[in-house]
Amino acid sequence: MDSHICMVKAAGLRPRAPAPAILLRPRGIGVLTLAVMLAGCRASDRGEAVATHPVHGSVVLADGRPVPGGLVTFVPQGTTGRQAVGALQQDGTFRLTTEAPDDGIAEGRYRVRIEPFATGEGVTKLDPKARIPSRYMDEDTSGIEVTIKAGVEALDPFRLK
Repeated sequence: MDSHICMVKAAGLRPRAPAPAILLRPRGIGVLTLAVMLAGCRASDRGEAVATHPVHGSVVLADGRPVPGGLVTFVPQGTTGRQAVGALQQDGTFRLTTEAPDDGIAEGRYRVRIEPFATGEGVTKLDPKARIPSRYMDEDTSGIEVTIKAGVEALDPFRLK
């Protein structure tokens, strides 16, 4: 069995099909980001304009060190809102995107997941060396819930324990 699938199962996650080769090339990162964003849109929401608000935040480990890379995904709860994503920078910060880069996120309640990805040598993949506890890789087990309101631009840091 593929070692990646074993690691995913050991972490208590569901294995997913491998990403197409186009998504693993540097220019495919944009395709991957767009696919992730569209996957979270409800069919009734597609095509409808949504008011977004610029929001940024950061992710740190229990000892206060930043998480230097990965993807933060805000999954809407209830009947309104759209999924938003933010790429973690080397300093652990992110800016949310719903439709256009850094456009922000719609008001509403969200659950958050944080997935560790490494980029190098033209490949984007799950980083097995990341110190992010596996519970944070699923919005239903992360325990991170956020309510977004207009006028709130900076979120308190997400401290992973």
